[in-house]
Amino acid sequence: MHTRRNPLMRKTRRGASRIGRDHLTIAHTQLAINAQKCYDEPEMKLDCPLPHPADRHRKHTPRVLLVIPTANIIHRQILNGILHYAHRHGPWEFHMITGLFEEQGIRRTREWGCTGAIAFTDTRRHVEAVLAARVPVVFINPPASLIDAKSPLAAHCCVVRDHGALGVIAADYFLERHYTHFAYVDDVPREAWASERASGFAGRVRSQGFDCQIYPALSPKERHDYGLESRRLSAWLKGLSKPVAVMASRDARARQILDTCMDEGISVPYEIAVLGTGNDEILCETTTPSLSSIELDGENTGYECAKLLDGRMRLPAAEAAACRVSLGQARVVTRRSTDISCIADPHMAKALALIRERLGTRLTVAQVARHANLSQRLLEMKARKILGRTVRDEIQRQRLNHARALLRNSQKTVSEIAAECGFCDPSHLGLWFRKTFRLTPTAFRASFRSDRP
Repeated sequence: MHTRRNPLMRKTRRGASRIGRDHLTIAHTQLAINAQKCYDEPEMKLDCPLPHPADRHRKHTPRVLLVIPTANIIHRQILNGILHYAHRHGPWEFHMITGLFEEQGIRRTREWGCTGAIAFTDTRRHVEAVLAARVPVVFINPPASLIDAKSPLAAHCCVVRDHGALGVIAADYFLERHYTHFAYVDDVPREAWASERASGFAGRVRSQGFDCQIYPALSPKERHDYGLESRRLSAWLKGLSKPVAVMASRDARARQILDTCMDEGISVPYEIAVLGTGNDEILCETTTPSLSSIELDGENTGYECAKLLDGRMRLPAAEAAACRVSLGQARVVTRRSTDISCIADPHMAKALALIRERLGTRLTVAQVARHANLSQRLLEMKARKILGRTVRDEIQRQRLNHARALLRNSQKTVSEIAAECGFCDPSHLGLWFRKTFRLTPTAFRASFRSDRP
């Protein structure tokens, strides 16, 4: 059967249809106009829906209950990490219970449409209240007594801090500074987490052949009245063998130690070096002297908690397996309360202080010797006797340790870290890093990082 040709489709010499091409352009323009109408006119969304990228994974926006007290810095950092994850992978909706007096609670979680929860809990009653929502839950740092096979937490994810590892980090920090006397000041109420930090700290220094003094538990009256306790704390600090390295269970406790030392005329850090835990900058930067502290990387903790919950909310309840995740990332932020090496030789102490101050420069052994008022030969003899290594090896050791800390705890590129640590380029850093730690800088960072940007 003969088909009549459309006169509008008459071909040109180039084999293209000009009029057809014009009609195609008009059609594309009309599609663009229709798509714009989908945004401008809500009633037209059914005609040409433009789905949100998150709709590829779930039909409804997650609604997450957050039970996170925000009185201290680490909890606020955890909250920030959760919100950062939701902003990147969401959107999520939240109802937050932070412990503020005027905040609105929530009892009818089902009516709200709760799909998951992240919660700090310290009693069985709190656990049961959160589980009443019957949604996936990630618990943060629940007491060890609640994490057992018979506990209702056994069917959920628990993210726990390795408090013993924090004590080890503090001990190694002081051991590298050649201290031989150590002490630990527990929290006011002797909490389990504070005792774990004490065990890690004391265990580590004792394994190296040193003793560790533990501040005695407080009486009931002393726990409620620092005016009473301050006299005993003062006497205890004055009785310690000096110079001594003291770890405090948290920054607020370390601040009390520094205040007591100032009242009693005890020199910090020359007689007592004080290290807190938590790195609350408001506390640490306003003490006299400024307080060194262990930073706990709370934002990464919050990010990982949100990532765990996201995975559980995407699965049917029967497939969401329980888990226990231990977080041990931490680093020491050095300020004036510990900014000294416990070395009796003043020349060697001066040399080490210069090395720490100038990690980002091309520091030479000759420059260190001049700063310490010694000949290079005499400085090398002292370094081998006191440190067990050459001056050049000590410079390289401190540079590599600083690079390792930056890889673990910062977003800086390898090139930026190489420059900050005194290496001429990233390949030079990589060469020494592989030789020392048997990993490339990138592989080392990957072992500590999730999919965070």
